[in-house]
This record gives sequence, structure tokens and C-alpha cells, in this order.
Amino acid sequence: MCLKNYRHIITKAVIGHGKKKLDCKTSIALPQRPNRILGCWIVNHQYQAKKLPDGVELVGQYEVNIWYAFGGSKKTAVHAESIHYKGTVPIHYDSKPVSRDDVYIKSIDEPECERVKIEENGKVCVETVHCVHVEVIGETSICVETFQRQEPDESSSPFYGT
Repeated sequence: MCLKNYRHIITKAVIGHGKKKLDCKTSIALPQRPNRILGCWIVNHQYQAKKLPDGVELVGQYEVNIWYAFGGSKKTAVHAESIHYKGTVPIHYDSKPVSRDDVYIKSIDEPECERVKIEENGKVCVETVHCVHVEVIGETSICVETFQRQEPDESSSPFYGT
């Protein structure tokens, strides 16, 4: 509650934030049985956020590209597979919102292949990881001290009367 020389101001500010490391392990069947994995990279990362009562639900997808050798390591190919993921990022609130709030999500780093290996059944296991940072922007109130403005004396100012 604001006192006499204070004003109550409603403003938008970051009222909550959260950070989470997301790990994903996926088994992918390739068109040919691979002999060796030559490379793996991730492209086309997209995601959306939806506010929940206790956090933010993150839903996203990216494309995994696997470059591999097959046929006794005499031929190579690249296989692309779309991976979907879902996770919840817990939110720590700094202040209570006054009204509706918005969620802004920022990927700290793009998903990366942490490990790729050929399983005994011929499928390829891809392990990916990335971090996300979530900010909740909302209307909140602040209380500021106010001062009575005094008008300058015209006779003592060098800018008056010239």
C-alpha cells in the first residue's frame, strides 16, 4: 500500500523465469542397415510455449540428419527424420501478476547431437540436448516515491529576464 508521497504504478515487467536442459533419446530406422555413422546434425528447430499453472509447457520439433555408410562401407546416404518433443519448464515467480501475463521463450542453444550409435537391431540411437530459458512477462505494480516540484525563482535564474 502506497503512502501520501508515493504513487502506485502498473507496468509490464519480467515477473517469472525458468531454465531447463532438455534431453531426448530417439531410435531411428534407416532405409539401409548402416555400417558406420559419418555425421549427424540438427536443422529446422521450431517450438512453442503454453503457460500452465505451475510452469510453461514447451512443444517443439527439429529435423535430425544422419549421414551414414552402408553396403560394406562402399556407399553413403543421408537420412532426415523429424523429431517431436515436449517438456515442462518450472517457473520461479518474482512478483505476483496484476492481470494477464505473456510467455516469452528463448532457446539458449540449439539442439545438438550428443551421441549417435548403431544399435544391435540396426536402428540408430540419437541422443540430443538443448537448454531453454523462459521469461513470463506480466502486468505488475510498483510503488515509487514522489516529490513536489518547485518552480525556479525567475529573478535568480540566468535564463529569465534576458
